Amino acid sequence: MNFNFFYPNVSLVDFFIEEKIGFIKHRFFANGIDVKNGQFKRVFMVPSNDMIYDIIFDEDGEEKKIPTWQYYPEEKELDFFDDYFFPLLRIVKNKYVDNFNAKLNQDIHAPDSKMYFIESEINLINSYSNALNNISLYANYNTAKDRTKIVLEEIINILKSKMPNSFSDFNADKIMFNLNKKEVCQLFQKLSDLGFVNKDQAQEKELGALLEKHFLYYNEKSKKYMSMDKAYNYFSTLRTDAAYATPSKKLKKITF
Repeated sequence: MNFNFFYPNVSLVDFFIEEKIGFIKHRFFANGIDVKNGQFKRVFMVPSNDMIYDIIFDEDGEEKKIPTWQYYPEEKELDFFDDYFFPLLRIVKNKYVDNFNAKLNQDIHAPDSKMYFIESEINLINSYSNALNNISLYANYNTAKDRTKIVLEEIINILKSKMPNSFSDFNADKIMFNLNKKEVCQLFQKLSDLGFVNKDQAQEKELGALLEKHFLYYNEKSKKYMSMDKAYNYFSTLRTDAAYATPSKKLKKITF
C-alpha cells in the first residue's frame, strides 16, 4: 500500500522539533476516522487494487484471459507509528542521504573538506539523538525513541562509510599559503592577467579546480589551512566586481 498522499512535506530536522512533530501528528489524527479503543489508530480511505481478468477470443475462437489491475478506494485501519510516522521518517531519511551524497560528490572535492563536511553532519545527527529525551513523543514512548535511534544510527553509518580512506597526508602535496581564500584567488588572477598562466588553465573553472587540488589557504578563524573549495566562484566575482578585486595590504606589497 502506498500512503504517500497523506504525508506532509517535512525534512529530517522536523522530527526533532516539538512543534513540527505536533504538525505531523495532526495530519494523521485530524484526517482519519476515530477507532474505538485505538489511541494511535485511525481509519483512512486508501488506494487498493485487485487483479481482474478480461475474457477475449482469438481468431480460432479460443478463450483467453487478459489480466489487468482494478484500482479502487478502500477503508483501512492505520497505526500512527507503523503505517505513518516511521515510514515517513524513512522516506525523509532517504531524501537526506540523497542530498548529502549529491553535495559530497558534486560540490566538495578536496579530501580534507569532505572530512570536515562529513564530521559536521555526523555531529548534527548526534545532536538529534541527544535531543530525543527532551521531546514528548520520544520521552513518553520508549519504543518510538528506540526505533528513531536506529534510523539515526543507520544514517551515521552511511556518513562514516563516505569518509576518505586517509587524511594523514592530505596536506603533504599541497602548497600552504599564509593568505585567505580571496587573497589566493586575487594572486592567481593577477598571474593570469599578466599571462603567467597557460591560457588553457586560466579560465575560472580550470584555474579554480587546480587551486582546489594543489593549494591551501589559511583560515584565520580556525587557525588551520583549508582547501580552496569553490575557488572558481571567487574568480567570477573578481572579474565582475571591481571593489571585491581590490588587493589586500599583503598583496599590495607584491610588485610585478
